[in-house]
Amino acid sequence: MTKTIHLTQLERDELSKNLDEKQKQFIDEYLIRGRKTVFANVLAKGKAGGVEEIEIEKVANQWELQDFIDAGPGWRKNPKLFCECGRALRYQYIVLNKETKELKKFGINHFEEHVGIPPQLVKEIIKGIEVIDYERDEILVKINQNWNLIGEGIAIPEELDIPKDIEQHLEYSVPLLDRQITRLKTIITEYNKMKESERLKRNLAEQQSQKERKKQHLAQLREDLLQQGRFQFDLELDPALQAGILIYLEDLNRTQFLASEVCQYLIDYHGASNEKYSSGTFKIFPQVCLFLENLTKNGEIVFLGRKRGIDRLYQISG
Repeated sequence: MTKTIHLTQLERDELSKNLDEKQKQFIDEYLIRGRKTVFANVLAKGKAGGVEEIEIEKVANQWELQDFIDAGPGWRKNPKLFCECGRALRYQYIVLNKETKELKKFGINHFEEHVGIPPQLVKEIIKGIEVIDYERDEILVKINQNWNLIGEGIAIPEELDIPKDIEQHLEYSVPLLDRQITRLKTIITEYNKMKESERLKRNLAEQQSQKERKKQHLAQLREDLLQQGRFQFDLELDPALQAGILIYLEDLNRTQFLASEVCQYLIDYHGASNEKYSSGTFKIFPQVCLFLENLTKNGEIVFLGRKRGIDRLYQISG
């Protein structure tokens, strides 16, 4: 589980000194945008959840968080921001009354007093704002530690469309939050799986295409052999498959082969049946072996012995 980073205000101010202008702009906008989202979401949740339904609906429709301002580290010595009650503020929230266009300015603890939000929703707003502040602390610490994608073991594929929030962090040279890192890694993993699947599909399609082209070429060779009469009528093995075996031996780039390999070749390229006995042996195996035995008698191949039970090993003569 990721450990939440909590900085003191002094630590926050010290680390903020290391920000460049783009980073400072991003974090300021992040804090404002985050607070607006929390304010709107909590009010919407209360409105839909039956929390003093009539009153909360009125508040939710009436008020909108407009701005959030930080007076900076020297706010006590030189107060610039004030609450509606007159108290000097480090952080000021500006809320717009959408009906009267009146702006209210106050600290986080005065939402209920000045806007009329029920206390339980005020607690949720404060809790949501704390999460935004903790994320700001996480960003500040990571900037101080010179965080980067390489250190996280992340390489973003060039063609990958990454979520807008992550893209903005990278555009402003702002470290990703841990939750964003987890999401980005998941996105990259899924993307790589998809690309690998596409690659395998392309390879399979190409292999099938090559196989079809080869089958067409072999069909022509087979037809030529059949026209030459190079087959034996006294065998059960179809003449076309006999021709297929001769083509196999002609194209073989090694001297030794198994009868089972011949069977598989005939099935793959010459239309032989792939039916098997209960033992797992192809039903064409005995017929293939009989034809190979005839070639052995003719001196074209040599029988070397049995392999793996009933399989038979041969070698091309010469």
